[in-house]
Amino acid sequence: MNINFKDKKTIALMITAGTLILLTAAIVAIVFLFPAKKIEIPDFSNKSKVDVDAWILENDLTVEDVTFTYEYNETTEKDMVLSQSILAGEKLKKDEVLNIILSNGYDPTLVVTIPDFKDMKYEEIHQWFTDNKFTDVTYEYIPDQKVKKDYFIKSNLTASEAHRNDMILISISVGTESVGVEITMPDFADYTKANIQAWGKTNNMSITFKTEASDKIAKDKVISQTPKAGETTKTGGKVTVTISTGKGTTAVKFDGKTKKDVDAWAKENGIKISYVEAYDNKIANGTVVSNKPNSGTIATGSTMTVNISIGKPSIDNYTNKSKDSFQ
Repeated sequence: MNINFKDKKTIALMITAGTLILLTAAIVAIVFLFPAKKIEIPDFSNKSKVDVDAWILENDLTVEDVTFTYEYNETTEKDMVLSQSILAGEKLKKDEVLNIILSNGYDPTLVVTIPDFKDMKYEEIHQWFTDNKFTDVTYEYIPDQKVKKDYFIKSNLTASEAHRNDMILISISVGTESVGVEITMPDFADYTKANIQAWGKTNNMSITFKTEASDKIAKDKVISQTPKAGETTKTGGKVTVTISTGKGTTAVKFDGKTKKDVDAWAKENGIKISYVEAYDNKIANGTVVSNKPNSGTIATGSTMTVNISIGKPSIDNYTNKSKDSFQ
């Protein structure tokens, strides 16, 4: 085949092909002579996760390039770097993953040996639990004829070791006093009614219990307390505790309904009914006038009071009769 090198189209095609060949050669040369810049790994010691995240963003890295692993650590704050899988100064190679070990803070379930608190004052005991990172320690204050004021009497611990997140109750002496001593209210959430009564007796507190149905709080568990947990109060005072009766039934307004309607509903929902009958000039005999409660949640087994009409009173004609007979 003869190629006409003088033809303009042929010349244009040859120039285009040559240009493409030169560009390809240039790209290959750049790849081999100037390979992609490898990222140098910094020293992340004493750095936080925020610092690492900033470095990842700055170098256009992804979760495929850098991963995080958490470990409990007693001395390093949460989210601070503990170690790194690639040493500082080395390059992050292709398909290599940098793993950063971060502190998850202290272990809340760690088992700690409990010292003998005998002859120790409240301040020393409180400081020990704070230093050892216990999370659920409550102090009650008890009058005692033998133990000096502010000193340890007893605890609920039955072993020489405890987990940091165990519920711990420490009893502190208030000497011979029993009224007007400042105390911190415990959280009754995990107390039984008997435990609360015992605490009230110990601290000379008057406990009033109320009951309330709840779809969220299990039966016999505490819904609320006044004063609230953590608040300061004084011995000799009053405490109100609301106990759950478990899941209840939504009360119904029975105005205008019949006694039969009420009885059917009560039987279905396990509610007791106390009927109060009264004459009513407007509401027919056997019809509900009102009921209480008529809204909210009512506990299974509780009593609802229903006022029911027995109609208009029957009045005889006393014309020409004596006053005594009318009375």
